[in-house]
Amino acid sequence: MKPVLVFDVNETLLNVDVLKPAFQRTFGASDVLKEWFDAVILYSQTATILDEYQDFSDLAKQALHMVSSAKKMPLATSAEQEILEGMLSLPAHPEVATALQYLKTFGFRLAALTNSAEKAAETQLKNAGLWDLFDRVLSVEAVRRFKPAPETYAYAGSELGVLPKEMILVASHPWDIQGAVHAGLRGAFLNRAGTAWFKRELTPEFTAPDLEQLAQALVEAS
Repeated sequence: MKPVLVFDVNETLLNVDVLKPAFQRTFGASDVLKEWFDAVILYSQTATILDEYQDFSDLAKQALHMVSSAKKMPLATSAEQEILEGMLSLPAHPEVATALQYLKTFGFRLAALTNSAEKAAETQLKNAGLWDLFDRVLSVEAVRRFKPAPETYAYAGSELGVLPKEMILVASHPWDIQGAVHAGLRGAFLNRAGTAWFKRELTPEFTAPDLEQLAQALVEAS
């Protein structure tokens, strides 16, 4: 039986870098985007540790104001809206739609598991033209804990009706894959430009620079 492929969404499937011009206009430097998004991930994990779940978009807004305050640069309402609304209309990376369709052609079940809230995830994937390619789109909102908490991956398995070892988590974030592998899943790392694996004993079974090459590897392995 083919494994169920479970995909992270933000950065893995959708290109967050398209927001760089907005950060350039707002903060005078496009690389503030990474600083902001890293803060969103950090404080989502903090919320899980403290058992104080918040909507991912709320965390994104709070992190944006934190960055603005730290840099002593006022955040205009229009700039805040441009960035936060931009997160809902991110385009897919160029190869993603074709690669997902290729995997479906070979009989793989495809699911998404995202830190975004359920409604936001639906909006994102529909705007990116990917919604119809997934059998299920799952949000951590259901368990009120963010990845890489074990409960998130267990929830995916329960909803998809499969054991952890029957799922492969596909992500461009080492911490997400390590969380999945720790929970008993298999891992596939997209080492897109600007990413690298965090070396430790939990390693991905598959590694590729983009989803097209990963899809080919998954088909060959099946």
